[in-house]
Amino acid sequence: MIVILAMVLLAGSITLGYVLWIKPIEGRLDARSKAALAFILLTLFGAFWGALPWWLDERATFSWDLPPLASRMLGAAAFAFVVAGLHTLIRPTNDKLRLMLYMIAVYLVPLAIAILAFHLDRFDFSEPVVWGFFPLVVLMCGASLYFLLDPPSVGLEDATTAGTAQGLFNVWFAAVAGVTILWGMALFLTDDGFSNEVWAWPEDLLSSRLIGAMLLTMAVIALYAIVRPSTTTMALSVIATYGLAGALANVWQDFIDKPVKNDYVIVLGAMGLISLTLLLWRLVATREKMPAPITTST
Repeated sequence: MIVILAMVLLAGSITLGYVLWIKPIEGRLDARSKAALAFILLTLFGAFWGALPWWLDERATFSWDLPPLASRMLGAAAFAFVVAGLHTLIRPTNDKLRLMLYMIAVYLVPLAIAILAFHLDRFDFSEPVVWGFFPLVVLMCGASLYFLLDPPSVGLEDATTAGTAQGLFNVWFAAVAGVTILWGMALFLTDDGFSNEVWAWPEDLLSSRLIGAMLLTMAVIALYAIVRPSTTTMALSVIATYGLAGALANVWQDFIDKPVKNDYVIVLGAMGLISLTLLLWRLVATREKMPAPITTST
């Protein structure tokens, strides 16, 4: 019943999203561009409808039994993908579309390969959600790689840059990338290291890899924003969302009498707060630099 309800909600929301965001501009899109944006719609609303039940650790909504903290951090990742999808669809540009495609590919492709090679025993194939999981992952991996290898054009290029502050943003993005690459690789390669604060899921390498994949995705977002300054606002928004939501997911441990992973709270919280501060500063600065509207005197 839950699977059927999820399919109905997903289909309905994708239809609504198409009417709101793709139909008004479909005249300038070719078939591949429409397909790419429809794929982003699928990603956005899949994350949207999954975020809350994953945060609440509803077992029937995911394909393997996640520890509560990992489930909430999956929910935090879903919130970040929702924000990225909205940035991409509300005003689609080629740079934002490609960043979203990189996010999907980096998050899912290594995880899918690891699952097929090492973790099939974690799946209960008597559960309907599992039979939905594998076709969806294959579709998303294949589509993201296809559109990255042969990028479609949505007909707009965003010329907006961070201006004189670009150097500051680049320093921050480089710092985020450095931390998340190291942390993400540590979680993806092993579930047991020198600190339980970092390796929070000992003896559960699949869950560890799930969180590591999202940290690696944060690194790709940061690096892409350095190369494509037009995605600065999108990158800051996504990093802020995951940082703050990921920190809250760990603080939430205290409410269920579980140990709080302080390193995650500190690192993700700082990542979120600094990104949010830079985002607000950028938005204010951009607004101030906008030309005044032309008025006529009577």
